[in-house]
Amino acid sequence: MRDQLTDLSWWEAKVEAVSDEKRMSVIKEFVLMVKWFTFHTLALALDETFGAIRRAAPNVFSICGHPTPKKIYTKILEVTGKQELKPFLDVLGEARNTIHTNGVYSEPGVDSRSYMVGGEEFKLEFGKVLKWFNDQRLIWFADKIAVTVNTIIKSPEVSAIDHCPRGFSRNGR
Repeated sequence: MRDQLTDLSWWEAKVEAVSDEKRMSVIKEFVLMVKWFTFHTLALALDETFGAIRRAAPNVFSICGHPTPKKIYTKILEVTGKQELKPFLDVLGEARNTIHTNGVYSEPGVDSRSYMVGGEEFKLEFGKVLKWFNDQRLIWFADKIAVTVNTIIKSPEVSAIDHCPRGFSRNGR
């Protein structure tokens, strides 16, 4: 006996009962979800890179209290002298956190917040969807993240870190 999940005739009846408008709505939601998860993944990869830098040189990048992503990147920017990257990292972190609220900015007690990055204003308004988040912006963020990682990793303070764990050498022996 087959169950309904593997019974094609059961599914065909359900699909025919759904309007084209409803199907398009579901597809649009799915596309939006893919965009947000892509954005969140890019931001998370950057956070993990910064966390790895901090863990590789804890004496250089020491942080008081719980090491939040913002505390970690603020310390790395301070040590490397790359504070010009802070507005981008701030808007990235704030925008990334909206994934938990379907793209709606909702920091309690904050009506709105604006960041200037590369001559552009990124405004986050309480209870509103990020109007500036679109396909082109997603590509822009991905490119800017790559440039940021490259800039930080090539800085003398970070490139001087011996990333090899104890007991291993750089040549693999």
